[in-house]
Amino acid sequence: MPPLKFSLNWTEDASADVARLHRYLCLKGNETAAAKAVKTIRAEVKKLRRNPHIGIPFLDLPREYRRWPIKFGANGGYVALFRIDGNSISILAVKHALERDFKRMEEIRQQAS
Repeated sequence: MPPLKFSLNWTEDASADVARLHRYLCLKGNETAAAKAVKTIRAEVKKLRRNPHIGIPFLDLPREYRRWPIKFGANGGYVALFRIDGNSISILAVKHALERDFKRMEEIRQQAS
């Protein structure tokens, strides 16, 4: 297997998002699904290390900002927002697919411009 080309970094905000999503499922009484969701999110994001350009670019952000859909459960799963910077990938945010927008999207747009 060839070595991974890109390093992967989780921002504090993205880690907090995953904790929030985990907590939500736990509060609904499904600790097993909560643990599986976190495991799935982390495993799917790791796939970006081989080729982050497979992520979907945003229309209103520079091309290094992308999103990665993560299938999980019957309600669409999750979406990770990330930025490519050289040989590094920064996970900036994670949301449930049914959430309207990323919680810090305006802040991210301002940083990108």
